[in-house]
This record gives sequence, C-alpha cells and structure tokens, in this order.
Amino acid sequence: MRVFPAAAALSLVTVLLACPASACRYNVRDVGFVELGERPYALYGYIDNAVPQDVADRLKHGTYAALIDSGIGVEVVNVDRDTGHSALQHIQKLGVASLPAAILVSPDEQLLAVPVSEPGRPFDETIWPALDGILASPTRGELLDALVSSYGVVLLIEGVDESENARVRRVADAAVEKIASHMDSLPKAISKPPAIINIERASLSRERVLLWGLGLDAERTHEPHAAVIYGRARRLGPVLRGDEITEARLTGFLAVVGADCECGLDRSWLRGPVLLVDWDSAIQARVAEALGFDPENPMVKLEVSQILGLSAQTEPTEAGRNKPPGGPLAYQEFPLEALAGLATLEDALPSSQVGEQGPEGAPVAAALPPKAPGPSGRGPWTYVAWAVFGLAIVILLAGFGILIRAERM
Repeated sequence: MRVFPAAAALSLVTVLLACPASACRYNVRDVGFVELGERPYALYGYIDNAVPQDVADRLKHGTYAALIDSGIGVEVVNVDRDTGHSALQHIQKLGVASLPAAILVSPDEQLLAVPVSEPGRPFDETIWPALDGILASPTRGELLDALVSSYGVVLLIEGVDESENARVRRVADAAVEKIASHMDSLPKAISKPPAIINIERASLSRERVLLWGLGLDAERTHEPHAAVIYGRARRLGPVLRGDEITEARLTGFLAVVGADCECGLDRSWLRGPVLLVDWDSAIQARVAEALGFDPENPMVKLEVSQILGLSAQTEPTEAGRNKPPGGPLAYQEFPLEALAGLATLEDALPSSQVGEQGPEGAPVAAALPPKAPGPSGRGPWTYVAWAVFGLAIVILLAGFGILIRAERM
C-alpha cells in the first residue's frame, strides 16, 4: 500500500511540470516589456583639467542620477588624463571644441551631441534640460501611453510630399484595420488594436533624439518613414521609408507582435532594439496591471531569459552598456518566413534588406495569425512538452495498476 503515494506523487509532479510547458504563456508583445539589464546606449561626458571640479562632479553625478534607470551606460572621460580612451574618437569625429560636453552613442555606433553647456550660461541651467531631453519628449510620452494600453504602435514620420504622407497614412490605417479584424484569433488576448502616431514635419527638430534612435537625422529626413514599436519601446523590423512602406509589410510586422513566443520565430524577433524613453515606476505599474503579470518579477525575467537563450547574446563595452553581437546589422536580419502563414521574406522586408525586391500583392491575410493554429505553429519545445505529458500519463496509469495489484494481494 505504500507504493501508491510514491507513484501518485511522481505522476502529479510530472503532469504539473508538463502542463505549463505545453505552450508559451507569453506573446512577443509580453516579452518586449521584460527588461533583462541591457544597456545598449552609452552617454560619454567629456571634461579636461581646465573644467572646474564642481562642474565635473555635476556632470558625473547628475548623469548617473538622471539616467540610472534608462538603459544608458554612463562614463565621464577626462581628455587630458584618459588619453588612450576609445571614446575620444567620438569628440574628434563630431568636432567638439568646448568642454564640458556629452555624446550619445547608439548600439550601431551612431553619435549624437548632447548640448550640456552653453557659453555665458551657468552649467546648472543647461545640463538638466539636456539630460531630460535624452529620455522625454511630447511624442515619446504619447508613445508610452499607447504601448501600455494597446497592441503596439505604428510610428509615422512625415516627409516633404503631402500626397505621399497621405498615402502612407492610408497604408497604416489599412494594416491596423487588418490586424484589428483578426485580434479575436490571437494566441493571447490584447484589448486594443495597434495605435498610429504621426510625427509632423514641424515637430521633427523637437523629436531629434527619438528620430536618432531610429537611425534618422531630423534635418535630412525628406521621405516619409514608418516603424512598428512594441513592448518597452522596442522596434520590430527595420525602419521603412518611401515606397518600402506597404500594407503587406506593416501588416507582417504587426502580426509578429501578437504571435506566441513559441511559434517558431527566430529569437531576434523577440528583442528588437529599444528607443530612449522615460520608463519610470508609474509606467511600469500600468504595464503590470495591463499584462496581468509584473515584467520586473525576477521569476518572469528568468523565464524570459530562458526562452530567449541569452547566455551569450551581448558583449560589454567600456561605458557599461551591452552591444549586440554581429555588428549594427544584427538587429535587422529577420526571417519572416518563420512566422506561420507568411508567404515569403520578400513580401515583408524591403529590397535593402533581402536583395531583389519581392513581388507585391502577396495576400496580406497570410501574414496574420491563423484562425486555428496547428502543431506547426509551435516551436520544438511544444513537442518535448507533449512527450513529457504522454510519459506522465503512462506513469499515472502504471501507478494505478500497481495500486490495484497491491490491493488484490
């Protein structure tokens, strides 16, 4: 009679382990909200021996205090003392002549000067607005609100041609409508469809940090651009421009946001490059309420890191940030054909990403999550989970068999 508790306990534990593994409980949007300690950006502050010590201290401690939760690695470099520092090339490249100064460096080594000082003005009057501008702007505030409450965001940047701007807006509207019509078939429910946020040309200079994070220069942006943003202000896929902006491409990118994290996607889809935003505790609390779980929970972070297989995903740089492996293009090689139902990679990516331009007119609905996904829509872990589940059933039946034989004896 003692055999039954052992067999039953083993069976129960096996079943409990197998059940949650049979499907990923997160979608790509969920995973995009989980922060795993990445610091892909760097802010270098520059001083020399002539900079007063109190100014140097404000630059050092002020940047740390303002950006501690931002995902930006911070380092102050003394150009007279740290003569071998690799970040000195940045001030040489931008031609910075007066100190103190600051430069932002993106994951793909793009540079942006941050005006922390101005002639004739006290340093305290210039540094704090400059640091605030790194993370906050009107459009980024609107972007955060939409990311928390909706499926994701189609971010549009206007060009100089009004008719082309109108075409891009119609394309975005059609893509969002297509996703909205299929939201009842998503692996995990999302309450609101994608939002569309438009940056008008008059606002480009005000949004220069946001545009820079997308690889754009506010003064040289003449064509309309579009990007899909999800989760913790992550970009999914490349930034599209001009004729590259089609309904098929936007729909394809948006479809990935709602996909199951075990749907067979390459893991690079789950961790797109982040934009610089002011992600404070109030936003984090709203996200936890909207998702039904806390992305800051250590157990959630552990589970997501295991899903992503992040054991060797990044390499550290001098400023304490993490640089993705494979160089600047590592973010943009997205095998969209892995998404169940999408016709070809060429239907979603522009020619600059895949070589020859693929044919237009591919069925847009094919890029959407299927109404009734089958086993092929799952990753390899699903099959392992079902195998373990089957083994649990066998063990459970064996336990009952042993119990019956023991009672007969």
